[in-house]
Amino acid sequence: MEELPQATTGLRTGHHPSFLRASHLVPPNLVLASIVLLKRPEKTQPAMTVSPEITVQTVQPQLLGAVLREVLVKDIPATYDPAMDQVRAFVASHEGIQAPDAREVLLYRHGTGRSAPMNVYFGIESTRSFDPDGEVTSVEIPAGSVATAVHKGPYKNLFDAHTKVIEWMKENGWTSAGWSWEVYEKQKEGAGEEELETGIFYLLKRAPV
Repeated sequence: MEELPQATTGLRTGHHPSFLRASHLVPPNLVLASIVLLKRPEKTQPAMTVSPEITVQTVQPQLLGAVLREVLVKDIPATYDPAMDQVRAFVASHEGIQAPDAREVLLYRHGTGRSAPMNVYFGIESTRSFDPDGEVTSVEIPAGSVATAVHKGPYKNLFDAHTKVIEWMKENGWTSAGWSWEVYEKQKEGAGEEELETGIFYLLKRAPV
């Protein structure tokens, strides 16, 4: 692991302020007080994303009503609403398909790498399968062992959260079984970006030894 740089006072040898060069004339407690007073005021930091806690769990299959798109990761935000609007309209016009308290989900079929286009299902949790209707089809999130974490914070930081999960998998002898997904928890009225919660799931298999 790369070693983090040591914290410093910012005072380099041979470039001390004059009051430190004459510190033998000043009581030590006053010198220390002067150093504290010279410390720059801390800047107000923006809301930080909470680093996810990663666990292994067993999940059951979950049906979705979904639209399939082949997209690059960077194009997912622009693709999200146009694709999801088709699913929203479908479940709204077909009673009994949308699950109670249904959440929106992105289901990823992994390809050759994170920089290549991948098949992404833009979906909503459903109670039963159904025949395809235009581009909307019934798909199933697979069951099995998953590495999972809850990302708290803006969606723009999701890529970093995924990276942490992938690194954790490598460090613990796991690899992807070809599927991952994000589950978007419903946002409270008036909630800010820092309160957003997204479940991240990676279907697991043991890495080759």
